[in-house]
Amino acid sequence: MGLANWSELGYPDIDQEHQALRRTVDELRAVVQAGTTTDVPALLERLVAYSRFHFRSEESSMAAARYPNLEEHAAEHRKFIGRLDLLRYQL
Repeated sequence: MGLANWSELGYPDIDQEHQALRRTVDELRAVVQAGTTTDVPALLERLVAYSRFHFRSEESSMAAARYPNLEEHAAEHRKFIGRLDLLRYQL
């Protein structure tokens, strides 16, 4: 899902949120690999909810810092949520 490649950015709040996202993705991946898919819907819902929270937080921080590529980055966030919504629909 792309989260494994995220590095520390030097913004403690954002870095902690990235770590929380990675943990949820890792947990979801482990459950799927183990074949225990009964936990998948709840984990996916948790990932969607936390992703939405994080993206709002990150975009707010980026806007405050006048990040020049905010709109492109926000578009990536929307694509990610779209992929998660598709997975939820497929379940």
